[in-house]
Amino acid sequence: MDQFGTASLITRSTSDITNVQNFLTLLLRVGLLAPMMAIAGLIFSASTGGKVSFVLLFAIPVLLIVLTIIMIFASRYSIRLRRKLDHINHLFLETLEGVRVIRAFNKQKTECERFENSNEDYAMTAMTAGRITSILMPAISVIFGVTTAAVLGVGSYYVELGAMEVGSLVANPDFSIQSLRAERICPVVSASEWRSLVQL
Repeated sequence: MDQFGTASLITRSTSDITNVQNFLTLLLRVGLLAPMMAIAGLIFSASTGGKVSFVLLFAIPVLLIVLTIIMIFASRYSIRLRRKLDHINHLFLETLEGVRVIRAFNKQKTECERFENSNEDYAMTAMTAGRITSILMPAISVIFGVTTAAVLGVGSYYVELGAMEVGSLVANPDFSIQSLRAERICPVVSASEWRSLVQL
């Protein structure tokens, strides 16, 4: 306990605890759903599409790599955010405890500037973390779109050869997207809670 300051303990006892609770709730709820969706999607895709389902062998690793990269960068900025929030709490506590000294030496303007600079620094870091996290959904949409186009392109070739029915070609992209959606459902719905857990 001695290694944590008062400002850090305030952060850990409020927002961090709430984030961990939310993370565990989502993990228990989604942790069972995502594997079931992935397995079902792969089975249906293989049974209806046959050779077309090999597109998932490329799409799933690419999706996992993109998600991992984004989450790593986002978690690093989240750690910085937690430290900057600790610093803001520290400045606030200093101001409360030393209000008489500050007024005695007429340092109100200096303390206000310190607090304002700290808040601006925190805001800039928060916006950068938000921009990184906002890349997540567009990247997923691009991967989903490319996967669907690839499945339809390869499937149309097999339909032309007579090795695949049109009904299977229409249904296969849905099963492929279902498998990909299962891969990204945990990182997307619990991104903020997961990043907060990394900070602890």
